[in-house]
This record gives sequence, structure tokens and C-alpha cells, in this order.
Amino acid sequence: MNNYRFQERLEWSKGRLGETDIDTIRNVLSGCVCVEEAPVDIDKLGIDYIATLRLGSKIHLDVKRRERGVSRYWDGEPELTLEQWSVCPSGSLRGVVGWTLDESKATDYVLYTFDPSDCGTAYLIPFQLLRMAYLHNNGAWRQRYKIGRCTTDGRYETESVFVPCSKVLEAVSAEMRLHDTRRKTEQYRRE
Repeated sequence: MNNYRFQERLEWSKGRLGETDIDTIRNVLSGCVCVEEAPVDIDKLGIDYIATLRLGSKIHLDVKRRERGVSRYWDGEPELTLEQWSVCPSGSLRGVVGWTLDESKATDYVLYTFDPSDCGTAYLIPFQLLRMAYLHNNGAWRQRYKIGRCTTDGRYETESVFVPCSKVLEAVSAEMRLHDTRRKTEQYRRE
């Protein structure tokens, strides 16, 4: 298990060797004219950057960056980190759901980036579709793929599952298909 200081990890996540997150966002979002780092109050809503398109639309992005060398753990393709617990429940410590399942996030897209020595591809994924895909697949994914925990500031643990990108993209694609909406409507009425 790794032990990290939150502030140190936050600062690391904002930098990138060679190409910055801002450059990556400009390159992947057609029509992007400006990318700004989110202010602290907005960052707390799960937004790292705000991109502005030519006609003024704002896109909120959460960037998830993997460290150099993580490819040694992959089985032939990049893995995407999906956080189950931001704070793992333990004893008297109440758990806090991870960012992947957090319905309160105001994020439009999650941008996964890697050190170029591991993978030259970035993945831009609509957050709500990713959240629903994880919700519907987390049991199977947690049984099949590696689960990692790390300690932050020596106070609490976080927990994530590392899923091959092809499996995540398949699940996100499945969420875009319309299913029997009558059955879902009845299910939501009962809840």
C-alpha cells in the first residue's frame, strides 16, 4: 500500500512532462479557445479545468493522471483508475464515496492521461456515462481486476479498481444505448 501526502499528489497531478494538461485539453477539444485551471471552490466539485469553446460554451474537466512506469502492471493495454472510496469506511471513520460514483460532481468529462513513456493516448470520457458504467459493473470489475489502496496524509485510505481501458469504453458505450425505459421509470418511482 502506498502512503501519499494530499498536497504533494495535488501538485504532481497539475504538472506533466513535455505536454501540459492544458495543451492536451486544447488538442482534444475541437473549437477550444481557452483552458483555465479551476479555482479552489470549483475544484472541490470535481473540476480541475474549465475549457471555453469558440461560441462561449464551458466544459468542466477532471484530469486523472497516471505516474510514469504504471505500464509494467498492465496486461497489454492501459488501465483506467476508478475510485470506489475517497475515504474507506473503517471503525468510527465514516466512508466517503469515491469520485467515480459521486453524483454531486459537476464534471462534464474525465480526461485520463499517462506519461508518454507508458502510453501516448489520452482518453476523454463523459463523466455521467462513466459513473453509470461503473455503477453497473463495479461488482464484476472488483472481482476480476486489481484493487489498490493508498493512505493519504496518514489519516485515511482511498480505494480504486484498475480496469483495462477497452472494458471501460465498452461499458460506457453500453450506457449510451437506450434500454427498456419503462422498466427503469418504474424502478425509480419505487426508490
